[in-house]
Amino acid sequence: EKKLKPKTYNSHLLYLNTFFNWCCKDERAYLAKNPIKSLEYLPEPWEEPEYMKVADAERIMRLVEGRKEDRPDFLAYEIMNLLCGARDAEVLRMADKNSDNRVNIEDETVRIAKGKGFQLGRRPRAFHIPETALAWMKSFDFQAALRKITADTKKDLYKFARSNGVQVFHNYGRHTFITYHVAAYGDPAKTQAIVGTSEKMRAENYCGLASKLDGEAFFAIMPKENRVINDAAQDGSRLCGLEY
Repeated sequence: EKKLKPKTYNSHLLYLNTFFNWCCKDERAYLAKNPIKSLEYLPEPWEEPEYMKVADAERIMRLVEGRKEDRPDFLAYEIMNLLCGARDAEVLRMADKNSDNRVNIEDETVRIAKGKGFQLGRRPRAFHIPETALAWMKSFDFQAALRKITADTKKDLYKFARSNGVQVFHNYGRHTFITYHVAAYGDPAKTQAIVGTSEKMRAENYCGLASKLDGEAFFAIMPKENRVINDAAQDGSRLCGLEY
């Protein structure tokens, strides 16, 4: 039987403790006491967090770009998860047309009304859509694709990526976005505001993992139509004897 990593074990234990403590509250009294209160958390050895190399990130974007006709939900999911750093659950809620989570392409903003901890009173967050993600949103009918995301999208996407030789792992999109955003822009506070993570979490898991050049390369992954326009502009500049 596969053993859980200490961090995963502790995360599960925390959720269970939170639930059982909720059950023990006087106004509910579903339980007399927390049955796992005495269980101890495991020590967590430090490990380098996983994130995608730029080549793999571009590879998966090209793959889902090639499926945008028959599986537009793949591309919409990657835009929000890999290029905006939204959590899996947040992306899924966005697919609900009645959700308060909103993507406004005209105003270039995203509003996450129900992020992690919203049941406990955590406030909504809003952020300016990164330029790369915005370009991808404008490359197809993003809003329609977003509505097609279901609980099966992530599972199907992972299977599709692996069948094409891309090694994906749990939370690869969010981890990769945060890593490269910090590296490219050097503004941790802005990164935290976009993804809704704490300074402690960001500092412990994402600082210094990638170079600035890698971060800039990640945010240069654009739709094919943008690349064609850019290539043409560069060729025209060279013909005119201009530096581009």
